[in-house]
Amino acid sequence: MSKFRPIVAVASLLLLLLLVVAPDTALGKMHPEPCFEPADFCRETGHGGFTFSPDGCNTCRCTQDGQLESCTMVMCPQDMSDQAWTDHCAELRRKAEAPIPVQEDEAL
Repeated sequence: MSKFRPIVAVASLLLLLLLVVAPDTALGKMHPEPCFEPADFCRETGHGGFTFSPDGCNTCRCTQDGQLESCTMVMCPQDMSDQAWTDHCAELRRKAEAPIPVQEDEAL
């Protein structure tokens, strides 16, 4: 039996522990959910005909009468700490509450 076998076992255990614990602490964690619910946002804000991003990746659009028309559905989880995610969501919400209208095609 090698005299290094116990050291390798302990080092392997520590590495495994680091891989399990670190993603939710120092390195952040995955946040695959949107910052806010798009349908609720359309209903609450009444931004008819506007587009916005509920997660910094996908794009949603409200109908003129405040319903959710559509959203892209790209999987784009954010890897960040809880505080960074909270700040990210607050910034997205601020931007979404002052949306830029989409120009309708004049040819239709």
